[in-house]
Amino acid sequence: MDTFKDLAARHDALMAEAQGMRIRDRARKLRVTEGELVARQLGVTARPIACKPVEICPKLGSLGRILCLTRNEWAVHERYGQFQMVEVNPKVGLVLGTDIDLRLFFSKWTRAWEVNDNGRISLQFFDREGVAIQKIFQTDDTDLAAWQKLVDEFALAPAAGRGAQAADPSPVQAASAAVAAGAGAPSAAAVSVGAAAQAAGITPEQAAALLAVRDAPVFEPLKPAVTDHGATLDEAARLHLRNRWLAMTDPHQLWPMLQELKLSRITALANVGEDLCQQTDLLAIEKVLQYASEHELPIMVFAGNHAAVQIHGGTVKKLMRAGPWFNILDPNFNLHVNTDAAVSSWVVNRPTDDGPVTSLELYADNGDIIVQFFGLRKPGNPELKAWRALMEGLCAKPLHR
Repeated sequence: MDTFKDLAARHDALMAEAQGMRIRDRARKLRVTEGELVARQLGVTARPIACKPVEICPKLGSLGRILCLTRNEWAVHERYGQFQMVEVNPKVGLVLGTDIDLRLFFSKWTRAWEVNDNGRISLQFFDREGVAIQKIFQTDDTDLAAWQKLVDEFALAPAAGRGAQAADPSPVQAASAAVAAGAGAPSAAAVSVGAAAQAAGITPEQAAALLAVRDAPVFEPLKPAVTDHGATLDEAARLHLRNRWLAMTDPHQLWPMLQELKLSRITALANVGEDLCQQTDLLAIEKVLQYASEHELPIMVFAGNHAAVQIHGGTVKKLMRAGPWFNILDPNFNLHVNTDAAVSSWVVNRPTDDGPVTSLELYADNGDIIVQFFGLRKPGNPELKAWRALMEGLCAKPLHR
């Protein structure tokens, strides 16, 4: 594990070599998580706040218009607007409204900061490994007084200098912040125990202990990467899966069913039958979005991670490719998808009480969903005929009706 001094030196060298590199990319180059750089205040200024999403989320509507960003490694989903109807319990959160539509899973949320990244201010939430779950950015129309009130209510410590980290509020942590704030200016990586003690008004022994806290791990180690290209099931298992799939009455029943059967999504897609799940060309995403844009076909776009899913519902207009990234660049909605990272693309056909509901889904090498697209619909209504025809047009074989 790097001490703060080692990590700061490597970070400074990288910043000098590649000015303007985004914090997520810097973290990847340094082989740490984004949360680690935020916690150590390397390249950003960060104020730790209590990670209490059950209390914070219902108050986000007071901020007015914000930018809500939810992402995974391969897709970034950005939606402008205001938090409206927010429902929370200790485990999950549901945000519904014309602007922001979210599904939140709070057991994974463990750290939070207000972050100033070169003048761009946000609230950022991380899991126990330092992977970003969600970010809420200020816009020109954000109520700054309400923002400040919210941050002050949940702040764990004053804004601290380089090298500080966040934990539960305590005298030790507050003193650590004082050490970092007093000794954190450009030479923080080389700060001596004596200088830290003098800056904080404490004894050298206390300063040595606090600097050790500063160098302690903030997050758990990242889990090793895995691959999942799907397993082949025997005939009995395939038949059982198919019967359970055909018995679904709601699209949301799919994930609990797969958990009960202890199957990965990719394994299920590959074994349930081509009339229910059919692999498509990896360029299908571009074809679908181009059609939706040209014909003003309203769609739903789902992207997220293990702790948050963000949804856009409506039409899309401006499409643009930039290298491996295919982008939607509309005034209130942006999507960025690294299509080079997709190893498979599927049309997924779910039975429901309202008739079949189909989606286009991109998957990464580890079996995770990159992004999902549906035709816009509300419960109780059938799928849009134009969307169904678009999905059928991607398939070489007929879909189950």
